[in-house]
Amino acid sequence: MYRINREKLKTCILIILILTSLVQVGILWDYQEHGFPTNFLLAIFKTSELSQSEIDRMAREEFFRPYRLILSNGDLAHWIIDSSDAIYEKVWNGSKEYIKSAILSKPQVATESWDELVTRKGIFLDFKLNMDVNLMKWLLGMGSSSGSGEGLAGIHKVFIIPRDRITSSLDIVYILSEETVYKYIVDVNSKDLNREAFEKYLVELSEDTKYDAKKYWVIREFDPKGRLSFSYSPDIPCVVEMPLGRDYNTLSYSIPNKMENKDENELAHLILANEQYSYDRTIGMDDTVIFKNQNSIYKIYDDGLLEYTYISSTGRSDRGDIGKAFSNAYGFISRLGKSLVLKNNIYLSNINIKGGGSSFEFTFNYMVDNVPVFIEYKGRSGEENKITDAIVVEADSRRVLSCRWLMRDMQKNGKKVKYNVGFNSIDKKVLDRTTPGVGDISVAYVLTLTAERELDPSWVIESTTGSRNILPLLRTEGE
Repeated sequence: MYRINREKLKTCILIILILTSLVQVGILWDYQEHGFPTNFLLAIFKTSELSQSEIDRMAREEFFRPYRLILSNGDLAHWIIDSSDAIYEKVWNGSKEYIKSAILSKPQVATESWDELVTRKGIFLDFKLNMDVNLMKWLLGMGSSSGSGEGLAGIHKVFIIPRDRITSSLDIVYILSEETVYKYIVDVNSKDLNREAFEKYLVELSEDTKYDAKKYWVIREFDPKGRLSFSYSPDIPCVVEMPLGRDYNTLSYSIPNKMENKDENELAHLILANEQYSYDRTIGMDDTVIFKNQNSIYKIYDDGLLEYTYISSTGRSDRGDIGKAFSNAYGFISRLGKSLVLKNNIYLSNINIKGGGSSFEFTFNYMVDNVPVFIEYKGRSGEENKITDAIVVEADSRRVLSCRWLMRDMQKNGKKVKYNVGFNSIDKKVLDRTTPGVGDISVAYVLTLTAERELDPSWVIESTTGSRNILPLLRTEGE
């Protein structure tokens, strides 16, 4: 009996030693990544982590939307459909099916010009950027290897014409890729965006008075013979007919309280989570809070600017798959956003190849109540480090390499005020000096370095190369 108990004791001790060894290996492994040693144990018991497929799904749902979605009746009426409109999801979900079919189809260079197409009857999508085809495939859930995307340098704008079953037995999709218009003959069976549904939406838009303030021409219809003294993109929405007055809120904004209070312990918990104890903490110039370890450095400035840099020399690789890189960028800003700022709508506004081709740079900007927020922020260092975008994230398929985020809490403030948004109210001298041409005209909020914490809407006139002119938007008489 004594011998049996002794053997059991030895067995128990041996098991404990083995488990202890495994834990020690895990701790050392985790510590190589400079996480707090208990991370290894937390990873064993933590069951609430999102799967990669769930993160990918959330990235697609939150950031895959057109900058503008417009329905046109082909008779001087174009309605911009807001994401809050009842028909938005149906039109957008149907549009994705058309884009997917186009990517899977063989293109032909269109005989129609973009100037001509934008005045026709159909659905117009503007993505604001020339969307990388492989990212578009990933966002559509196709996988970067599916389809050809033959000839496409990117997908900037899309025009969809559902079949009418009288003059056409197939659907048509036009894609503007840089300066070339491609035409795709497709066969899409979408109950949300077939011809009957499309015609029904047009009737609703024309008969419901709540859409009167969302009705536009495009600038080509205002200037059908091309006599304006400046060049322009033909699809720019402009208000020509009554009502010229449109309602907009004042926008109030602030630096997030959690950043402005500068509580180091709270910031460490919010930004670093269970890795907070592996970072050294210092206070730099101008009360900048700095968290740093051998892999990464975070800087939190007193104006609400957050900067992150991956500083390790190990583990760098080629940029890899753009979908994975985008998912990494989404995961990073989603985590920080949930901790630090109020819920703001953010849209993808640009993509670049960085680091000599080794990474992607994704640019995001704010939008409040379907009105864009432009950044013209010089900060304390002046023009040299001017900020023109809310979030810029550099990432590859393995990790986020850097992030710069001008964090702001934003919300509509007070009652709506009516402003004159008629196209003729814009100073034509500004349009004439916008070179090499006018790429877009928006009513938007413009965030600058100012003591004021409220913003009225402004005209923002963008050139085709991205430079901006900003003009005051005037209230209508009696406001």
